[in-house]
Amino acid sequence: MPDSPDSNDHAVSLKDPADFIAIVPYLLGFHPDRSLVAMAFDGDALKGVIRFDLPDSSEDAPDAATYCARLLAQNAARYVFLIGYGSGQQVTPIMDGLFTAVTGAGMEILDMIRCEGDRFWSYICKDPHCCSPEGVPYDINGSHVAAGAVLAGRVAMPDRESFARTLEPVEGPERQAVRTATAAARARAESLIPTVDAGYWFIEGTRHVRKCLDHVRAGRPIPVEELAWLGVLLTGIQIRDIALTFQDEYGDEVSHRFWTEVTRRLEPEYVPAAAVNLALLAYRAGDGALARLAAERALRADPDYRFAHMILFALNAGVPPMGIKEIDFADLAREITALSERSPRGAQPVLPEPLSDN
Repeated sequence: MPDSPDSNDHAVSLKDPADFIAIVPYLLGFHPDRSLVAMAFDGDALKGVIRFDLPDSSEDAPDAATYCARLLAQNAARYVFLIGYGSGQQVTPIMDGLFTAVTGAGMEILDMIRCEGDRFWSYICKDPHCCSPEGVPYDINGSHVAAGAVLAGRVAMPDRESFARTLEPVEGPERQAVRTATAAARARAESLIPTVDAGYWFIEGTRHVRKCLDHVRAGRPIPVEELAWLGVLLTGIQIRDIALTFQDEYGDEVSHRFWTEVTRRLEPEYVPAAAVNLALLAYRAGDGALARLAAERALRADPDYRFAHMILFALNAGVPPMGIKEIDFADLAREITALSERSPRGAQPVLPEPLSDN
């Protein structure tokens, strides 16, 4: 299964293979290993980046190559740059299959290279001055492309495992504090549900989400009692959905920090709503690796959470994020608000069963 589609909205000049190698970790969020990375271009515009684990067996390479070519075509690729990370024995079989599958689908291959250690080899370059049998040395750390990515705010973790840990739940005293506050917040909701008017929940939910976002925008952690109440409120579907639309008001950077903090700090059974909102915003921004990670985090808490399954289905099918990018959050907010007036119980919390530590 691929890690993305992924895309990059920042203008970066990629002139030679070393530049393409240098940008990949900042598009994925981590330095790949034993991987195939395919970059799809339409003219000068990067349309998407797809990452696969290399097949365990050369017998699986043709099917993997066909699948990859199909995803590239779905991302409207006219030109493709292919990078394999690993030994020749690991990379060459799938590159052979990709050459046939990609060119057969009418796409032009800019280059096909293999990276191992601090050197790369091209499968199609015939110039002996640039592609010797010993490979061509490259240095990501000294690349102007990597420097530009860092200045643009992109981060590349050392490996996929380190990247995955960025969404791991907090532990220790903070976990216990959140657990205690969540029990109190749940009890508060249970006492209110039979007594307040159903319209209370949409008003309270939108007010409280903004209050918590304001903490993050000001550079403060969300106080534990407010965080726990937020987790309870987000179990109301209309609150989860209206909270997503605040991205336009608070911006990408604040929204990313907000949903990451909430996903990591909430008690496990309250995580899915926050995690899928993070996943959808990441997908919308072209960050397919984070979208996958967040959707999987939601499913760890609730294996049946439909929104998370929908996001993973879209990622696995190679659906480009363009349709999500075109969502007008202001219009969506008006639709959700109107729905809350017709069906106010859609904002009422749906309290989950407590889970064991996750």
